[in-house]
Amino acid sequence: MIKLIETKDREDAIVVGLITRKTNRASVDEHLDELIQLTDTAGATVRHKIAQERDHIDAATFIGSG
Repeated sequence: MIKLIETKDREDAIVVGLITRKTNRASVDEHLDELIQLTDTAGATVRHKIAQERDHIDAATFIGSG
């Protein structure tokens, strides 16, 4: 059984996507838009949407340091 917890305050969130040689901006933006909808359904408010271009995924931090 799933127990739902309701709060009056919404959490803030940042969604981050990574554009690599194997992806394109349109695809990443589409996935981020879906993630924003899921975040809203989960009760959080997305404050920023970031799509970063990198040659490859950073194994330690996903999007790189800094």
